Amino acid sequence: MNTFKLFKAFSLASAVTISLFSMNLMNQKSASAVDVTPNGWCIHSGSYIVFGNFDGKGGRDALCADDQGSKWINYANGKRWYTKTSWCTHPGSRIKAIRLNNDNRYDLECQNRDGSVVQRREALPNGRFNF
Repeated sequence: MNTFKLFKAFSLASAVTISLFSMNLMNQKSASAVDVTPNGWCIHSGSYIVFGNFDGKGGRDALCADDQGSKWINYANGKRWYTKTSWCTHPGSRIKAIRLNNDNRYDLECQNRDGSVVQRREALPNGRFNF
């Protein structure tokens, strides 16, 4: 299945959940970790979730990453972002949320299995990343 079809399937399957998620956010300042990880989200093989305030707007955002290079972010304000990249997809690698500076946004660090740092990426002002 190519990336477009996979993303389209993900989008269609989660449309109702995300719509309800967005409606719930209308009455909240920020979402909880449970809200940004809807049931059935980021459970496919090779995937894992990293939490952090990536956009600096408060709340807990959730990054879903997998070993195929897909990265989805569900922001606490109800917005979403997706990209496909080879960044941090080598065997044994994991992404960690860290603070590299004082900009109120969590940044990302790619680590090897032994915890050694491979690369780091700073969050952009909109909460996205240049990989």
